[in-house]
Amino acid sequence: MLGCLNLGSHVLPPRARTVGGSHGPPAHRPYYSKSVIPALQTVTRRSRDGSAARRRDNSPGAGEAQTPATGDAARHDRRHGTGPGPGPDSMLIQAAGLAVLAAISPTALIVSAVFLGAENPRRTALLYLAGALLITGSMAVAVFVVLQAGEISRPHHHDIHYGVQLGLGLLLLATALLLGRRARRARERAKEGKGLISRMIARPNPKIAFVVGVLVYLPSITFVAAIEAVAAARGTLAASALALLVVVVITLICVWVPFVFFMVAPERTTHLLHRFNGWLRANGRTIVICVVTFAGSLLVINGALGLTGVVA
Repeated sequence: MLGCLNLGSHVLPPRARTVGGSHGPPAHRPYYSKSVIPALQTVTRRSRDGSAARRRDNSPGAGEAQTPATGDAARHDRRHGTGPGPGPDSMLIQAAGLAVLAAISPTALIVSAVFLGAENPRRTALLYLAGALLITGSMAVAVFVVLQAGEISRPHHHDIHYGVQLGLGLLLLATALLLGRRARRARERAKEGKGLISRMIARPNPKIAFVVGVLVYLPSITFVAAIEAVAAARGTLAASALALLVVVVITLICVWVPFVFFMVAPERTTHLLHRFNGWLRANGRTIVICVVTFAGSLLVINGALGLTGVVA
């Protein structure tokens, strides 16, 4: 008899022999082709490598949808500061917007109009600008350094940024409420000229202009919020310095813009400022209340959304 049968490309082995040498029933053992075994080993190795790669990435595999657990983890990361957080560009845009709100100061514009109409307008207005620049620049650096020392720009201090914004916003809303309650009394004092700034600018001169600039531009809450946004932007030292400079320049817009226009067209600028001066004295407090309320509401909403993880 033939020792084996050739069936296509597969070879069937001969019957297994018993110990005694006689032929017994065939042995029941698995049979694989020599070409199939390497293919199975390759598939197994690729599957093992793919599973290991997915475990290292700690992410769903290709084609898998994000599960509720991974979504909750991502929201937890954003809420507790381990996520990406707000980018530097958005923070700097926010800082510039807050600086614009801080720059809206009817008092500063009224003082500019008075000083530009003084006997020595250029020197008086320039010293007024110097005082305002000194206090604004020094306070910007001081607030920035304090916030940086508190590590507000660290990724794991994500909640601190939004907590500070929420607190500043509530403080601004309380200030707006207080200003609204005292609006009538303040208007009466302004008409009588009993305010500190009103008494100081009654006789404008270069010596008093520097002090007035310092007093008028003592840091406001909105200005502090703008510096806080710069500190939380996680920018380089050069980028942070440039952002602080932009905030200071925007904040002092009611001082240097009238001065520049006065240098170009003195008579026309003085005429326009004096015409605008009367309207500002009558409506300045209302403007301040509206600006403070808007800034406070903006900070409260942004802070609350950030603490709850709705925004990054």
